Amino acid sequence: MHSKNLFWEFSLDLYARPGVADACLQLQERHALDVNLLLFACWAAHRGHRLTGPEMSAARDAVANWHDHIVRELRRLRKELKGDPRGVPVVSANAVREQIKSVELAAERVEQDVLFGQMQIGSITRQIRTETASDAERNIETYFRVLTKSTTGEDKDLIDRIVDQLLSV
Repeated sequence: MHSKNLFWEFSLDLYARPGVADACLQLQERHALDVNLLLFACWAAHRGHRLTGPEMSAARDAVANWHDHIVRELRRLRKELKGDPRGVPVVSANAVREQIKSVELAAERVEQDVLFGQMQIGSITRQIRTETASDAERNIETYFRVLTKSTTGEDKDLIDRIVDQLLSV
């Protein structure tokens, strides 16, 4: 049983908003980034906090091993079963795929629990809402810098889509 995690609740809300899941997944595919860290950057901004490079690096380091070896492997298996049922009936493969999807979501939750505990941003008081968008953009830029990746115009459009929805959370 998980304890209350404000970051998880925020992520579920933001991710369900129009265009956010698609934008996050496109950025994930383009840059092999961790959507949980992208959402973490948004959540920190929502809480009125601009992440420093060392804070974002610490967050990434705290979950990198779990994300790379558990979350990504579960995702890989789930996607593999979608395209190739490996000689079993499609309906049987789909049943296993759905179970893997559920376990993958549980693994994502574990990662977010670690991030929530690592940074302790939940106690920071929210600032004026007009700063949220610029804080989110800066936090996401910080994440890209930590990854040593740069953004393109298309990436910025995807990020804007996420940040626009963040303002209504």
